[in-house]
Amino acid sequence: MSTRDKKPGATSGWQRSIWMDQQRQFLQAYEYLCHIGEAKEWIEDIIQMQIPPIVQLEEALRDGVTLAEVVQAMHPEKPLRIFRHPKLQFRHSDNIALFFRFLSEVDLPELFRFELVDLYEKKNIPKVIYCIHALSWLLFRKGMVDFRIGNLVGQLQFEDHELEAMQKGLDKAGVSMPNFSGMSANFGAEPEPIPEPEPVESDEDRIHRELGENEEIILDLQAQIRGSMSLARAMLLRAEVGTLLLHIEHDEEFIVELQAAARGKLVRRKFEEKKRFFKQNMEKVIKIQSFVRGRQQGEAYKSLTTGKNPPVGTVKNFVHLLNDSDFDFDEEMEFERLRKTVVQHVRQNEMAEQYIDQLDIKIALLVKNKITLDEVVKHQKHFGGHVGSLLTNKEISSKDPFDLKALNKNSRRKLEHYQELFFILQTQPQYLARMFKKIREQGTAETECKRVETLMLGLFGFAQKRREEYYLLKLISRSVKEELEGCASLQDYLRGNFFWSKIMNAYTRTPRDRKYMRDLMGPVIKENIIENDGLDLESDPMQIYRSAINNEELRTGQRSRRIPDIPREQAIRDPETRDTFIAHLQDLRDICDQFLASLEETLHRMPYGTRFIAQQTFELLRAKFPHESPQHLLQVVGHWIWRTYLQPALAEPQMWGVVDRGLSPIHKRNLGEVGKVVGQIAAGRLFGGENVYLQPLNTYVTEAISRLEEIWSNVINVRDAERQFDIDEFNDLYSRTKPTLYIKMADIFAIHQLVASDITYLCPAQDDTLREVIRELGSAKNNENEMMGVSSAEISLTLNPKLHDVEDPDAAIKSLFMETKRCVLYIIRIQSGSNLMEIMVRPIHPDDEDRWDALIREELLSHNTTTKRGAYTESTALVDVTTMSYAELKRTALENILELERHGRLSRHNHYQDLLNAIAVDIRTKHRRRVDRARELEGVRATLSQLDAKAGWLDQQLKSYNDYIEQAMMTLQNKKGKKRFLMPFTKQYNHEKELQRSGRVPKFGSFKYSARTLAEKGVLVSWAGYTERQWDKINLTVSSDEVGIFHIEGSSGSLMIPGASASVPLDDLLQAQFNNHQFMNLFASGSGGAGEGLRLNVNLFLHLVFKKFYRDE
Repeated sequence: MSTRDKKPGATSGWQRSIWMDQQRQFLQAYEYLCHIGEAKEWIEDIIQMQIPPIVQLEEALRDGVTLAEVVQAMHPEKPLRIFRHPKLQFRHSDNIALFFRFLSEVDLPELFRFELVDLYEKKNIPKVIYCIHALSWLLFRKGMVDFRIGNLVGQLQFEDHELEAMQKGLDKAGVSMPNFSGMSANFGAEPEPIPEPEPVESDEDRIHRELGENEEIILDLQAQIRGSMSLARAMLLRAEVGTLLLHIEHDEEFIVELQAAARGKLVRRKFEEKKRFFKQNMEKVIKIQSFVRGRQQGEAYKSLTTGKNPPVGTVKNFVHLLNDSDFDFDEEMEFERLRKTVVQHVRQNEMAEQYIDQLDIKIALLVKNKITLDEVVKHQKHFGGHVGSLLTNKEISSKDPFDLKALNKNSRRKLEHYQELFFILQTQPQYLARMFKKIREQGTAETECKRVETLMLGLFGFAQKRREEYYLLKLISRSVKEELEGCASLQDYLRGNFFWSKIMNAYTRTPRDRKYMRDLMGPVIKENIIENDGLDLESDPMQIYRSAINNEELRTGQRSRRIPDIPREQAIRDPETRDTFIAHLQDLRDICDQFLASLEETLHRMPYGTRFIAQQTFELLRAKFPHESPQHLLQVVGHWIWRTYLQPALAEPQMWGVVDRGLSPIHKRNLGEVGKVVGQIAAGRLFGGENVYLQPLNTYVTEAISRLEEIWSNVINVRDAERQFDIDEFNDLYSRTKPTLYIKMADIFAIHQLVASDITYLCPAQDDTLREVIRELGSAKNNENEMMGVSSAEISLTLNPKLHDVEDPDAAIKSLFMETKRCVLYIIRIQSGSNLMEIMVRPIHPDDEDRWDALIREELLSHNTTTKRGAYTESTALVDVTTMSYAELKRTALENILELERHGRLSRHNHYQDLLNAIAVDIRTKHRRRVDRARELEGVRATLSQLDAKAGWLDQQLKSYNDYIEQAMMTLQNKKGKKRFLMPFTKQYNHEKELQRSGRVPKFGSFKYSARTLAEKGVLVSWAGYTERQWDKINLTVSSDEVGIFHIEGSSGSLMIPGASASVPLDDLLQAQFNNHQFMNLFASGSGGAGEGLRLNVNLFLHLVFKKFYRDE
């Protein structure tokens, strides 16, 4: 802070000179700060408002707002457009430009002016202050103001740290300090008045001077006199006290008792007051105690999470955080359930879309009379109705798709090999990365690429769980490496159309990424594009010129005098067109600047996956092309992020959920202009001849390219995937819970076939593990024929590694270290000490054994009554600590510690602190896992919500199709067509007459055939109890009295055959046809005699039914 003398004499000249002597080493900084203070006071007098303090004024002037306000104060009659924003932006240069124009108006010589970079980029701030001083003198000389800038040198004081900081800033800048003292001479001002000489010393002044010279002698004399007087008073007082003690000596006991009673009463009164005060403020006392305890606990947790070597007491206090609570267990179960549900819903929607697409095609063909209704109905019945019933349809899946008991021994062994296959494909990315490369090299068709993409996402569980997401990102990273190895130059890589980018695009279309896009682009698009109705970012001068003509004619009602068909070079010279063109470019620049500012602000919320792949790509490019500059490679990676991740959401924000409404054509055009400029910045290129009228933005583009380079640097500044997901290549070997994969049987065989067809390319070595698994699996087609009957829906596979191929050389040491940590956790809860080594060598007392027994009983009770699990219970412990005494536990821990010390994992020189550090890391990791699990739950619930919404939409489509089909069936079955002529006295003629006489005419018709006739048509195959010779004497009647239900009866003459009656729904006929059943048995429930069973040909019977009951002739 600076101080200034406001009153003469408040601080003497002598004191100021002393202060100045102390600050002489910072004299240049002091004088410069005084000149800033002079400029500050002059500006405040001009604009009549306060501005920031002296030490902050340099930074405050950078946005040009204060300088523009000075110009506004000098021209109050002309409103200025001053840009104000709390964050420094390139548009603030417009404010500085206003100040420059004012300097030109008042004819300030170039000698005193500064450049834009001097202020905006802080290249030479002293020159800016010098310009303000010069401007004040010039305005005073011209009479535009009636006061000039003041002189504050020697009147202000600053803190030492302020002077030191300013001096360092000046030294670092390396600029020469302007000559502020010669300002008056430069502008021909009147010289400063010469001070009057000091007056002659008077007698009074002489006396004061002489007293001051003999001050020490006088003070010493006064001190001796005061000492003598004090000594005399003390002697008199001691004499009086001695006399008083002689008088009260005989009452000494009574006086002592009285004093004790008085002191006791005072103490009791004080205690009662304090006790009463505590009772009155008990709640406050409790709050203070809670605050203190909380503060202590917080400091302890901070030392645990951020300290390098947390003490043993701190670790002991937070040991409970390692336990898995009921809440943790329930959350894990809930997440696993939701993850399975997500996979099921994805499959349901996928199958529903396929069936609806096929149904749509069949209905279209039906309308064009290309196929019969039975084909459409057959497809509809196969689908099963509701989207959610897809995976429960008995013809699409077995009764229990997860029950593998139906598999024989060989099939079960094949299934185990499939579990090994998918584990290898997930955890060893080199195989699929080579496959992706092969797909690109072969120029695989887009439909096949889409199928492989779906299979790969299903293989990794659609990245719904952190393990699967980790391995999917590792696969994409490895695929980038595989493709780069085949690129001879950077241009080869830039021209590549890689398959891994399709996988990446599918991975980034998640609710998590949609939410980020909404946070990033939502406010910018809503405020600047949607809510700004008058915004027009057209940059073509010809279009602006013609629009101006149209507006003029609409406004005046008369034909414009301007010629509409002129060259662009002439159109830009039109004043209105030029002004509009400049305004459009300014608005375009401002919106792009806001987009970059939003990207900077939300960068920390960008999902990890995109940042990780960008970082991996950058590192791989640097390794492959070491001669390319890192800045250029960073720009390549940044342009990839823009092109594949950001630009699609900006171009179609409604598809990404960025905005909640559709966009008008003008909105889309404006967004296209913004995307063009940001894309140019991301490409790192200036506008050239193809966009000649955007070239005025090149100055801004140049500045924005550097700005975006810093953004890309921050994007790729992420920690490695192992730390992010808390996973390494050996996690699955130690995890108690094996990874699971929910996958369709058809996808299993498709992936098998995909890998087997290119096995020589994927595995060049003959002894490769993947080759071994493929050999054990055999043919994918044979496996499909063998296992498809068990379940055609998805099943749950528990993935298993081939342990003899994936071995950790430190597995035994890691297991021993885990066991030791578990033992130590119990030990530090029983005994205390300043460090772990002190606790380990401390003798054991009986009280320690009692505390150990109580702790074991408490934990056993907790495990029996809840699902809570203790710390490290998932590790493959070599011993059971619950069966050990405390002495045995401590001996085991010491033996383990010594063994670990021999292997270099621990050291007694730091009191085995590494063990406590490892436990502290586990506590921090446990907390991060809970945070990650909460994030995963949120993401999977959002995914389920969107899947349910899509399923609802599919249901609506399906309902409309089903309604159409149902109506078509009703219409066709009700349609009588032309009245058929029946020959008199035929079997059908007599049958219809008999039905009419008895009043039993079915609603949709009835047809009577002899068994012989139906046999000749191929409909009747056999009838148990009747030989072919008898078929002329027996009849079959097919009738329908309700939609889709057909009644079949057997008769002999006019008598019904007992038991020869059955109702057959059209659904059953179509289902039998779909299942490729050639025959259908009826009347099989009859008991003996002639009604034991009737066998019909399904296809020919359906043909007869459709010909007779669904005719249109």
